[in-house]
Amino acid sequence: MSNKTLRGNVEIFVAYPEAFANRDAPTAAELNDTDFVKVISCAVNDDYTLNASDSDTDGTQSVCDTAVIETPTFMNYEAALNIFTDADQDASGIYNQARDLFKVKGIPLILGKRVGWAQGTAFAAGQVISLFLVKTDNPGDVDAAGSPMQMAARFKPQGWALVEYEVAS
Repeated sequence: MSNKTLRGNVEIFVAYPEAFANRDAPTAAELNDTDFVKVISCAVNDDYTLNASDSDTDGTQSVCDTAVIETPTFMNYEAALNIFTDADQDASGIYNQARDLFKVKGIPLILGKRVGWAQGTAFAAGQVISLFLVKTDNPGDVDAAGSPMQMAARFKPQGWALVEYEVAS
């Protein structure tokens, strides 16, 4: 029998670029450093987007090609988070912590996602994560009828991602 991975086993986190000595090989110790890595899962609406998307391709054919070809050139990714807002703008809870990370345009950050481990589980060697380098864009408000107020955190991809990476010790 197969078991589905439930939402409670997805973790969204934000790292400052200086969090990793080598961002192509982040360690469990670096990911667990709460001065540089902030877990914000509980502040994020589950309509988020944080994934690799279709790669750019080149279809240039040589004289020797006998069929249509598509060669991947650049990997693309997209990121958009809707953050719940706190009724008390001065509260120290997770909603305002997440808001403060994204409220200014132009801040470089690394957005991350881990799937398959309960939220709050410490990062460990062997776990699989994905990281995406972004800059914050203009935030907005989400005020859909019948839904709590949210901040629309938008991002500009910065050309680096580490997708389905197995964490080093």
